Amino acid sequence: MRRIFIGITVGVVIAATGVGVGIYLGRRNPSLAPTAGAASAAAPAPTEAPSVPGFTMNGVFLVAVENSTLADGAHCRVDGLDADISDTTPVTVFDDAGHRLTGGYLEPGVFVSNPLGKECKWGFSIVAVPDGPAKYSVEVGTHGGQPVSSATAHTWVVLNG
Repeated sequence: MRRIFIGITVGVVIAATGVGVGIYLGRRNPSLAPTAGAASAAAPAPTEAPSVPGFTMNGVFLVAVENSTLADGAHCRVDGLDADISDTTPVTVFDDAGHRLTGGYLEPGVFVSNPLGKECKWGFSIVAVPDGPAKYSVEVGTHGGQPVSSATAHTWVVLNG
């Protein structure tokens, strides 16, 4: 019984030492380092979020408001010709040839008063806008497209209702 125990102990020590030496030598000698296949089998590679092609177009859609009793920062609603504008109004991006590229929706509208007047302001962020066109056309709801240069599209877009 004693011989079996000693044999197992010696075998474990030799195996552990061999692994330690192999790992140490692997750092000094690339030919002894584990292969990529062995590393990926031991530990899965970290996953990355899928990248979205293109860029994100950020901006605001502004509608002048007259005779409003809303307080600054209040949720905004408009009447008249712009009554169709709301938090769910689609925003569509077209290239300079009129082809639809991508789209999204307006964010909640906010009432703002400033020295120039009163207005409702809706933000938007449109993802996956393809790079390339020199100019874009951005349409909010059914209000017709407004031209936007590529440089402006990559920074901050201001559209007027």
